[in-house]
Amino acid sequence: MTPFFEVWSEGEDISGRMRAYGIECSITENAGGNSDTVTFTITDPNAEIEPPEKGTEFNLVAGFKDSASGERFGRDFGKFKVDQIRPTGYPHAIFISAQSLDAGSSVKEKQTRAYKSKDYPTFRDIFDEIARRNDWTLKISDDVGNEKNRYQAQSEEDDTEFASRLGAKFDASVSIKDRNLVVMKKGTGKTISGREIEPYLIEPGFNLLADNGYSVEDLQRPKYGTVKAKWYDRAKAEQEIEEEEVVEDGPTFEIPEVFPSQEEAQTAAKSKATALARATGKATFNTRGDIWVQAGCFVLSRNIRPEADGLWSSTSITHHFKGDSYYYTTFQCEVPTVGRTEAAKAAQAGEVIPDPKARLSSPYAPNPNNIGLNEGDGPE
Repeated sequence: MTPFFEVWSEGEDISGRMRAYGIECSITENAGGNSDTVTFTITDPNAEIEPPEKGTEFNLVAGFKDSASGERFGRDFGKFKVDQIRPTGYPHAIFISAQSLDAGSSVKEKQTRAYKSKDYPTFRDIFDEIARRNDWTLKISDDVGNEKNRYQAQSEEDDTEFASRLGAKFDASVSIKDRNLVVMKKGTGKTISGREIEPYLIEPGFNLLADNGYSVEDLQRPKYGTVKAKWYDRAKAEQEIEEEEVVEDGPTFEIPEVFPSQEEAQTAAKSKATALARATGKATFNTRGDIWVQAGCFVLSRNIRPEADGLWSSTSITHHFKGDSYYYTTFQCEVPTVGRTEAAKAAQAGEVIPDPKARLSSPYAPNPNNIGLNEGDGPE
């Protein structure tokens, strides 16, 4: 099995004519908030390659092929648009970057609108309005969409800015991918429909690279013990405070905004506490290439070292291809909402997943007939 990638534009694989010179490709998928990106680095020893024009749209397909039979196991990573072309030297090379198609084409017009509860009773209704006016399809998790709306104001913000600000109220990621507006809670390890995504196993001797396989940083207790959010009680004509615990002790983080209701203050305090609990550690893992894994899945690392072992939440995943000779996958991770140690104990005890090794037919490629890891992952 050898890796491959193809760049299809107007019915032609435009990467084909550049392979003789040497081409590297990196595909980065983000769990939310940032657009997916693709970068190419092409060696151009004689400065003779004509790069694609800025704005060129393409589909990127990558995977594995059987050299003997020609059978292919590929995945379409979606549509992208070239947004940067940078020749460099010496030696001569060309760097090309592209964003997921909708990230660069969304409406950028600043708008001022009011979203009253009688017209938009839930946050699903607000996000649906944003999606409809941009010709997107809304994919939103119930734990965000079912939240009640009292009143929201879009004040001199474009739709992407406003949607991201709304998502932040619930510690939710907001992204635009393949004409889908995707909104879901961060670090939960669930699909849009709420189904649990099985953790992805990373282990030495199985798929972790022997050289530069991992790094861990910022392992610490949360900086704050409690979050406080203020709200105005109109009946009493005074401010009230809602609290949410992060850990048993530590200083207090106070949200400066005064909320119009107890419910909104409780939601804000809980979301901030969840975000603070997650910001206690980061990890990077480099593994043998796997085209089916997607950002947002949980990662279960084990038998590495105590600081690295446990359950992590992937925030981005990058697939690195060097021609058709080499392919590896990089996981950028943070502490999951459920807590790394507690969730890992449950996973390793078999309460969350079966043995993930059963999902792979070889250490190089997943079995396309048994990809339970990502079934239903992302927009549904």
